[in-house]
Amino acid sequence: MAAEGDPIAYFNITILEDDGGLAIQADISGGHFERDAEVLSVLHSLRTELGGVVCDDCT
Repeated sequence: MAAEGDPIAYFNITILEDDGGLAIQADISGGHFERDAEVLSVLHSLRTELGGVVCDDCT
């Protein structure tokens, strides 16, 4: 959340059908596009706890 109280990003968590793992997608708010480093920090913290990879436009 930004200091003003609005979200910097929205996180979508999905359970993968093939192996039951998790996929986490982060959509950065258009009003906070310059704060991607903070969102990446959250994703890297999640990766440390949960494992996996952090990538841009993974397929």
